[in-house]
Amino acid sequence: LHFFEAGYGYLFDRRYGPPVPNKVGWVLMESPVFVMMWVLWAFSDRQWEIVPLTLFAMFQFHYFQRSFIFPLLMRGNSKMPFGIVLMGMIFNTLNACMQGGWIFYVAPNDYYADWFSKPYIYIGLVVFLAGMFINWQADYIIRHLRKPGDTRHYIPRGGMFRYVSSANYFGEIVEWYDGYKFHPAGERVINPVSLGCCFDRNEFNNYWSTTAMPTFLLDILRKKPLDFSRIDISDAELGNYEPSNPRDITLLYQTGYLTISGFRNIGGSRLFTLDF
Repeated sequence: LHFFEAGYGYLFDRRYGPPVPNKVGWVLMESPVFVMMWVLWAFSDRQWEIVPLTLFAMFQFHYFQRSFIFPLLMRGNSKMPFGIVLMGMIFNTLNACMQGGWIFYVAPNDYYADWFSKPYIYIGLVVFLAGMFINWQADYIIRHLRKPGDTRHYIPRGGMFRYVSSANYFGEIVEWYDGYKFHPAGERVINPVSLGCCFDRNEFNNYWSTTAMPTFLLDILRKKPLDFSRIDISDAELGNYEPSNPRDITLLYQTGYLTISGFRNIGGSRLFTLDF
């Protein structure tokens, strides 16, 4: 959509296929994700585990509303191209396979251990429901912009439309955006400011890797792989850095990729243990 018009709504374009009533098209477009998720759940050995079941319920709650309730609330007799419907069906089917595949099949066996003993899932549920409320409220505002018979276009106001131009999309982002990880066992990182700048400026790039990972470090590690199971270094070596011939471990420490996790005294000096 960055390079061409969407082809639906007031930009309706027959090049995307024959017209389909909006209500019918929306059900056809959204329901595959709801149905496919049920299939993935039904054939899974994890279907009655509490955490996967909770995630499944949240997912299905959202898509039941989007697939069947939202279309019934639509007003007017607008149409959408069948090509857009087909693209939506494909995307939503892949979305279900990706989400359900991870929840029920791919996630490690101990991935869901102790989830309900920590605050994250409760905070995430509150954020998810807040995003859903924003989304539903935005839909309500848009549905009531026009009176019966009116075909003019209006700028929505109220709710989150006071702060963003598309409160619907904002609500979806709040619902689904859960950050990212660098390792399955690591902590999840959430950076909503960076995400907001990406949408605001309409730019997307691998800013993290291009600004935080010097390429010369990658070249060094490719030439001489390191054993990171245990890294011990003396205090003299730790502070010794020669730009013309840097030691790999010292370089990783001084650039911030390794940190001191412990030390022990040996004779008159200290031996430091480095870790991530």
